[in-house]
Amino acid sequence: MKSLLSCLCLIFFIPLTGNTRITSEIIYVMDTGIRSSELWITRINNTDTTHLLLKLESDDPIDIMHLSVQRNGPLIAISVHERGISPFEHEGYLIDTTEVPAKPRKLTHNRVEDVYDIDISPNGDIVFVNSLIHERDPLPKKGIYFISHRELKKASPKITLLKEVNATNVAWSPDGKQMAYDTAEGVFLFDIKTEKTLHISKVGSMPVFSPDGKKLAFSSVRLHSFVKIADEIRIISLHNLRTWLTLKELQEHSWFLGLKWSPNGKSIIYQITGRDNRGLTLYCNIAVPLNGGVPKKLDGMSNSYYLYDWSSRAYSVEPENRVTTVWGKLKSENTK
Repeated sequence: MKSLLSCLCLIFFIPLTGNTRITSEIIYVMDTGIRSSELWITRINNTDTTHLLLKLESDDPIDIMHLSVQRNGPLIAISVHERGISPFEHEGYLIDTTEVPAKPRKLTHNRVEDVYDIDISPNGDIVFVNSLIHERDPLPKKGIYFISHRELKKASPKITLLKEVNATNVAWSPDGKQMAYDTAEGVFLFDIKTEKTLHISKVGSMPVFSPDGKKLAFSSVRLHSFVKIADEIRIISLHNLRTWLTLKELQEHSWFLGLKWSPNGKSIIYQITGRDNRGLTLYCNIAVPLNGGVPKKLDGMSNSYYLYDWSSRAYSVEPENRVTTVWGKLKSENTK
């Protein structure tokens, strides 16, 4: 397989303005229905600026599976599904937008089996979880792995197993001192310094910290007609580990695909999926105001916004008591 090639434009961050409209940017994965190997960037309140940020090129089909943008920094961490590269199909890569031209650099080099969810902290530390779907001797341990920011310039960064656990999703706290992760047993907090684990919920998945680090949101599973479905979002206070708010009566769906806070922490944005009359997978991003406002579809059912993360240096201000449309549909003329 040819090495991954990049065509990368620098990210221009949008400053705060005096009005209340969101002016942040997002970096997102374009899902064409055939492959999802492109990163695009757009201003939230003006998609006329949408342009291609990065295209992964290979002789074999490749897909970006997970995406994490460094808060207030230039780094982007991704996990990539390299179809046809047996037995190691998922790899972790790092993109440094200060490099011109920038190229995705491999982080894991087939050392931990399939890299699944990945997250980068504000100071550049990286954590990821792996899945063991192939036979290998010796078989790596399933768990949460850590790469220090001090290792990122090395050709083969040191990888440390933080915790042997069957985790699915992992997220850094804004201060980089702890992580949240989920397993079949619920949601946990892990302290980086003490290496102590705290079990905070027996049910739930996809934990995400609020921008100020004071709260944690995660999808909550409940029984419905004897079937477990995730149709609630629970938010707990990290001060006392008590439930602060539970969001119910959400858009009908069977499972969440994604969960994020709005930049100022006043809304929760969740993603669900559906299909159009041609059988194509479509994605719907819905913002739920935490002040009791009406949930709002941000972009309708669109196959354009598959995975995304905030990219602005400063967290913009949303208006009180309402949620603005975060992003619109791409114009048809915005192509490669």
